[in-house]
Amino acid sequence: MALLFTSAPPATHGQSLHQLYHRSWTVRDGAPGSVTTIAQAADGFLWLGTDNGLVRFDGESFEPYHPSSGGDLLSGYVSVVAAMPEGGLWIGYQAGGVSFLQNGRITNFTQAEGLPAGSVGQFAKDMQGRVWVATLYGLARLEGSNWHIVGPHGRYPEEHPDSVFVDSRGTVWANTRVGLMFLPKGQEKLQVADPFVFENVDIEEAPNGTVWVAASNGSVRAITTRDGKYKANGASIDVNSDGICVAKDGALWISTIGKGLLRVPYPDSLVGHHSPSDPAVQSFSERDGLTSNFSFKAIGDREGSMWIATTRGIDQFRKSVLTPVNLPQGAATYIALVADAAGRLLVGSDRLMRVTDGSAEVIDGAPIHVECAYRDPNGVIWLGGRNGLWHVSGTRFISTALPPGLDLLAHNVQAITMDRAGALWVSFVNSGVFRLNHGMWSRFGSVGELPQVPAIIELTDSAGRIWFGYTANRIALLDGTRVSIFGLSDGLDIGNVISIYDHDGEIWIGGQSGLELFEQGHFRRFQLAGSEPLRGVSGIVLALRNCVG
Repeated sequence: MALLFTSAPPATHGQSLHQLYHRSWTVRDGAPGSVTTIAQAADGFLWLGTDNGLVRFDGESFEPYHPSSGGDLLSGYVSVVAAMPEGGLWIGYQAGGVSFLQNGRITNFTQAEGLPAGSVGQFAKDMQGRVWVATLYGLARLEGSNWHIVGPHGRYPEEHPDSVFVDSRGTVWANTRVGLMFLPKGQEKLQVADPFVFENVDIEEAPNGTVWVAASNGSVRAITTRDGKYKANGASIDVNSDGICVAKDGALWISTIGKGLLRVPYPDSLVGHHSPSDPAVQSFSERDGLTSNFSFKAIGDREGSMWIATTRGIDQFRKSVLTPVNLPQGAATYIALVADAAGRLLVGSDRLMRVTDGSAEVIDGAPIHVECAYRDPNGVIWLGGRNGLWHVSGTRFISTALPPGLDLLAHNVQAITMDRAGALWVSFVNSGVFRLNHGMWSRFGSVGELPQVPAIIELTDSAGRIWFGYTANRIALLDGTRVSIFGLSDGLDIGNVISIYDHDGEIWIGGQSGLELFEQGHFRRFQLAGSEPLRGVSGIVLALRNCVG
């Protein structure tokens, strides 16, 4: 399970783009400089290949990695990293040579083990369990502890492969100086699929079986039908690219050379040629918060997020779990939310609305200017605002008489809670807190020890105690007739207290400048990784989730 809170996002993280949630890490956030490649290993870690070594990333912090046994990496300039499903990591270098990392132990391969020379472009694994590698001077596969170059006997040109890929049908695809070639499963001799000489190629397969190819000197295009048969006139996006990835939802992500990042939500629907400005193509650039317009590689992780390696760091994109609700034009900025007995959401604003299918419909005959909404332990919904206090009974809104002598210009309701005796505590802006018991109001519940000011937020916890949150780092706790006041000396340092949440006796406090947990009479502060404070915590809720191990 995880504790979720609403908060104003930090300046460098958390932008919402095209209904996607975006986070980025640059050098100032601890990310390495130029990230050339990225992969997710079986252990869940992200591994980054950079021009300054191998880096492990746990989603929060970056750790330069050095093997614990078997020697060290062959070079500091990592050109490619590939994770194997059963575990282990293949690492290729710009200056040549490869390494296999598993359980902290490194095994290095050079020309002495038959590896072709030159910069390493890609790794792949076929259905027979053989690992393939493409280097600047040859295509090879690992058999035992030695590499065997696939040369003239396999009709493969000796030099300049820059990619190798195995699709779900077992076909091996490789790019060469004589064109794009393929080797069907069970055969030994490669065939030329397309004589066009692609450069810096990346090859990926979509969930529906279509194989896509990207080239830095051409375009991104589909090269097969869904059953794997080659086709020369597949749909294409006319942009120079050397990195593509097809997400679990089928969207095609395209790294470009200087033109940012592209996303095609529905590539299966494409026919013919398309430009990056086509409505079917979404684009993200440095203006949207992307770390760089020059990106190298995109991968999808097990949770459905997309990770992008760029010249200045890494970016993460994931679908927002939030569904936007369209409010009527001109709705006021103050919002009060409460769920009714059927689980439908009521929204209080200048008009009271009910959310249906992503849209908020105004409820005829309901109170206006509702600024506070509360459902009591009996399931009764209470609504408060600048014009009064009501409770909901079926389809009726029943008004409750306000405390006598209230200032008519300062009686806005801003907080409501019910105590264990069934009495209602209501906080009125600029007038204070009043308790309603059997139709009789008493100011501050006739408890003189309570702060004689209005409360911003009120909560009755699972033990029946009432919490009152105020401005300037102050909280009052009413337990029966005993009042406790908390402030800075008790660790409460979040400015104005604007949210209080009880989970199985744990009391969480959110405020203007922080999130804190009440433990043994003291408040303990929480913050984002990297010592960044949480700001504007206006709501807290507990969410249950499955952990991915």
